[in-house]
Amino acid sequence: MEQLYVDRFCSIRAQLVYKKSRKYALCPSTIDRYGLGVHCGHDPGFVGIYARKILLMGDVLEYEYRIVAVTDNPRHLVFETKRESLTVNL
Repeated sequence: MEQLYVDRFCSIRAQLVYKKSRKYALCPSTIDRYGLGVHCGHDPGFVGIYARKILLMGDVLEYEYRIVAVTDNPRHLVFETKRESLTVNL
């Protein structure tokens, strides 16, 4: 994800610094506090979600991911599992 961000939005100088060593990245990735998503960059920024049970059947890609549901009590978190499918061109 960092590599995509650097290639798309950073200057040539920043790209060279990143290629030399990831630890000097201008926009390092961070994992959100629930461990479900990854954030990289700022204005614009990338947000990624960890997918699981990834299956490619023909030209349909199916996967699951988890999100934190909104509840009345912020101390009691409820995780919802969502299923998605995408049609891909092979």
